[in-house]
Amino acid sequence: MIFRSQSVIGIVAATIFFIILLVSADAQALSLLWSPFSFLLVFGGTSIASFLSHQNVSFSQFFHSLQGFFMDDPSTRQACKAFLRLSSQVQAKNLREVEDEVKKLKIPFLRAGLQLVVDRAPSDDIVKVLSIRINRAQEYGQMEANVFHSAATYAPAFGMLGTLIGLLGVLGNIGSGDLSQIGIQMAIALVTTFYGILLANLVFRPMAVQLERRVEHQVFVMKVLAECVLFLNMGKSAGEIKSLVLDLTDFKEDELSEQAA
Repeated sequence: MIFRSQSVIGIVAATIFFIILLVSADAQALSLLWSPFSFLLVFGGTSIASFLSHQNVSFSQFFHSLQGFFMDDPSTRQACKAFLRLSSQVQAKNLREVEDEVKKLKIPFLRAGLQLVVDRAPSDDIVKVLSIRINRAQEYGQMEANVFHSAATYAPAFGMLGTLIGLLGVLGNIGSGDLSQIGIQMAIALVTTFYGILLANLVFRPMAVQLERRVEHQVFVMKVLAECVLFLNMGKSAGEIKSLVLDLTDFKEDELSEQAA
């Protein structure tokens, strides 16, 4: 299990930032920044609204997406290496051994594609099956990212709701002349908005973007494997298949700029 370096660095940087902020602030400022009511209102309300907006996303899928935020992307080269190892056995007609090896594969998409090749399925059927799996994976991943996009939208709104509640408390205490209560209600009004903006821009939106990038990479890997499986099913030679794998995985960050060979 490999952790995503960007996520770890981001969490460490945010932790250091808040530690510096807490150390530099005085005790009174810290007491004003912490409000359990404000935090529960923003976080709880945002979570409930997000799940109500995406009722097709279960809690297990939600925690799976959280795991995807911290785990590293699947390696394209590792997946292609596993394919090349098994494709040589398929070309050698060791179908019995290949079937046993395919069942042990930990990559579901590659396992399904090679199983179709072993079963001698037509290329058109392989394209249809693998395309459906790619589209389903893309929709599934985007659905998870949309939950966090919705949360990033709802958090500031619930922050404003807390601000309105705090202002109502201020207006209710003006007649009594209790300045301490007015100050507490005003702090709640402002800190709730603070929580909403903080959660939206430092937690929910970055997670949504990160999950979308992960989905894009997963789809790319699946498309590479689909092309490799089709080449194998068409009876291409080992050299042609290996050349295809190298061409698909050896890409440059800028494909149009002139670079030295």
